[in-house]
Amino acid sequence: ADMNGNLLMTVTTAAAVRAGTFTADTVPPSVQSFSLDMDAGTLELSFSETVQTSTLNVSGLVLQDAAPHTVEYRLTTSVAAAATPSAVVILNLSVADTNAIKALIVLATVRNNTYLRAEGTTVLDMAGNGLVPIADASALLVDRYRANSRAPSLLWFDLNMSAAVLTMKFSETVNVTSVAPQLLTLQSA
Repeated sequence: ADMNGNLLMTVTTAAAVRAGTFTADTVPPSVQSFSLDMDAGTLELSFSETVQTSTLNVSGLVLQDAAPHTVEYRLTTSVAAAATPSAVVILNLSVADTNAIKALIVLATVRNNTYLRAEGTTVLDMAGNGLVPIADASALLVDRYRANSRAPSLLWFDLNMSAAVLTMKFSETVNVTSVAPQLLTLQSA
């Protein structure tokens, strides 16, 4: 409507007017910020514009401990929570990625050792422009960080009396040096 409340006139397809000039979008998207929730297992990426989530290649994303890095982890099997185009993309971290990150005890344990770098092929915007890469030395510090606060649980164990070996499977990566064998009790059912 105009300033007097008059509605716009409908223009039919047959009466459509061709644009005098057209300038294609050549501006690549960039990562503006990111958040990591190690408790929920999610990584949220905020872009400068809407991106085609379906083009997301998570192996283009690398978490690192500093800028430049001394320790890094490249995502492998995590997936976007939704495939719809958006300026905010939430990744559900896979069990493999989450456990690998947790195994690197100086990476993503606090805000100050959680940085992100990204390759230009990580995702495309709606016009097909690739991402502005984030270099190692310019890695982005996490905006919001939530540490893992869940205690691991024992899922199963196997006792081989012939080899005198006890194998235990936990719900997540554990620090092997924190296991206290003298506190373990085995009993019959």
